[in-house]
Amino acid sequence: MTLTGVGGAGKSRLALQAAGDLLKEYADGAWLVELAPLSEPERVPSAVASGLAIPENPHRPLAETLAEQLQSRQLLLVVDNCEHVLATCADLLASLLSAAPGLRVVATSREGLGVPGEVVIPVPSLAIPGEVTDVNLLPSFSAIQLFMERAKAVRPDFELTPTNSQAVAEIVRRLDGIPLALELAAARVKVISPEQIASRLSDRFRLLSGGPRTALPRQQTLRAAMDWSYDLLGDMEQHVLRRLSVFMGTCTMETVEAICGEEGLEALDVLDVVSRLVDKSLVVVVQGPENRYRLLETVRQYSRERLEETGKSEATRAAHRDWCSSIVEAAADQIRGGRRQAHWLELLELQHDDLHTALEWSWSRGEAISLRIAVNAAWFWYLHGHWDEARRSLERSIAVAGAEPALTARGSAWAGVFAWRRGDLDQAKESAKASLRVLTDTDDEGEGLSLLVYTLVAISSYDYAAAEETGRQALKVFRAQNHRWGVTTSFAGPGTDRQQPPVRQPAAAAAGVRAFGYV
Repeated sequence: MTLTGVGGAGKSRLALQAAGDLLKEYADGAWLVELAPLSEPERVPSAVASGLAIPENPHRPLAETLAEQLQSRQLLLVVDNCEHVLATCADLLASLLSAAPGLRVVATSREGLGVPGEVVIPVPSLAIPGEVTDVNLLPSFSAIQLFMERAKAVRPDFELTPTNSQAVAEIVRRLDGIPLALELAAARVKVISPEQIASRLSDRFRLLSGGPRTALPRQQTLRAAMDWSYDLLGDMEQHVLRRLSVFMGTCTMETVEAICGEEGLEALDVLDVVSRLVDKSLVVVVQGPENRYRLLETVRQYSRERLEETGKSEATRAAHRDWCSSIVEAAADQIRGGRRQAHWLELLELQHDDLHTALEWSWSRGEAISLRIAVNAAWFWYLHGHWDEARRSLERSIAVAGAEPALTARGSAWAGVFAWRRGDLDQAKESAKASLRVLTDTDDEGEGLSLLVYTLVAISSYDYAAAEETGRQALKVFRAQNHRWGVTTSFAGPGTDRQQPPVRQPAAAAAGVRAFGYV
């Protein structure tokens, strides 16, 4: 049985606990062989012999001596940290298991050994609370339990209180429930509060250090644990892992191929590399109709630092920005009522963090493409209720110089929509006015939206005469574009050329306002 998982997941501790629990079931006991100190694969047989207290015979191969000595024994062998000597370890264990029917092995490794009869058991991170979790339920999560246990070890009076509970929950979430990271973080409560720890996790590799002196060097700091895993990767594996760090959420294989398929990597090569990274517990697979992939936050931050060291961070993040722009552009028409509206809305929700990251990066460089991303994402933001984020994003993108006037005007129209949505009627009118200065008589979507904003503001102000006038104008523009949503929404307001008389009652008018979000 091989326990696999990311560095610091607790594989070694779990293996030792299992060996302790099963000790009485093996007549010849349970034995530990620690391979982490080895730098040369050729030393694996010697390490196993030493761990089993089997003397070497200078006149025959050590593997034969081990097989002969174990042939009649019934014992459990724990082989810890096989990943850096994987092939040699696998060959030796396969031969020993074949020769010794009473031998059972528990191995720990970043990936399976590939030995006949092997059962690979992934060791997941500890259970963590969600963003919104009842404070009273926090102690039921195993990540919280470990953090509290280790915190009390360095500060016996430490308790989970209404004051610090949210900070503790944030710590375990941002550390992905990785036991080593939790233990290192908990050790810090001796000198700083949970709130201070949480605020410093953006630099977690400096904060999370100072593990027990008796631990292996790679278990004394979070960075050392990550260095250990990263240094065992091949060049292409390191390349793909670094570039995957630009994704804040999950991504599809197609997306990975688009962003990571450089330096001579073909699509099938990328698939093979990602598969190996999954096997080595560095990439997480999110199962679904179309599998998606993500990095634990600790792995992502570490890989991002490594990407910056290569000098290719700018180019990779630009590729990520362009990918985000292409996604929202492809989605823009569909999410206004296309046949695959639900699919595209779900996709954009999955990539929401990536859109925000792309915008932040573009703003920091004064790139006008940020406005194109924001305008194309506006329908998604509206339909999924991300109104405050939409307003801020549009206003920041409009402030970036260099966008074409028509695009800026569309952005202003949408800014007016979200200002109205939040009850800022004066700003809504100002934004719509700025848009119409450019788009009047153009039959552009932005012109129709701006006229609709005037209509909605008038309805909100109970000025139905003005609402009738601008509503008719908006309907005319949307009809010229064959803009189904715009036509339908314009009919929802008072007035227009319906057969019935204009709506005059505030309640009915409010129904027209609500239609803006549900048509």
